[in-house]
This record gives sequence, C-alpha cells and structure tokens, in this order.
Amino acid sequence: MSAAHAADVVQPVEASGYNWSGLYVGFGVGAGANVHEISSDFIPGISLNGIGGEGIYGEATVGYDYMVSQRFLLGALLDAHVGTIKTSLDAGGLSAD
Repeated sequence: MSAAHAADVVQPVEASGYNWSGLYVGFGVGAGANVHEISSDFIPGISLNGIGGEGIYGEATVGYDYMVSQRFLLGALLDAHVGTIKTSLDAGGLSAD
C-alpha cells in the first residue's frame, strides 16, 4: 500500500450525545364551559338545571436543566396557574355559586 492510499483511511468517530442543559419558558391560555341539565323520576318534582361552570385560565412555566452526564440530568421548574373558572348550581329555584 502506498502512502497516498494510507491517508484515505477514515477512522470511525463516535457521535456525541445531545446536551439537554439550558433554560426554558412556556405560556398557555384557555377557556372552558360546561352546563348539565339533570332530572330524575326517583324524587318527583326535583330537577337540577344548570350544574356547570365557565371561565378562563392561564399558565406560565420557567425552568432550567443541567446535564451532569449522558445519563443524569438535574432540573428546577417553577409553574404558576391562574384562572377564573367558577361553578354554579341551580336546583329547584335555589342557586349557589
């Protein structure tokens, strides 16, 4: 084998793993509503009309992960939720919020 052929030999290189270290943030918003009407023959004259709730909500997330090794990851997370979803009940002329 000549010197020119020896230079063409490619040595395999092991691929490095992905580094999961870093800061991340996230936000979310949503809305929800649900209303049920329930009646029963079991108790005559009693019906539950308007069991439900509605409102909006939001979420914020911030965290940091540190990759100690290819098999070990440390992380911290702060997650906050806020919302205005309220429930209500209307039963036989009586109501509660």
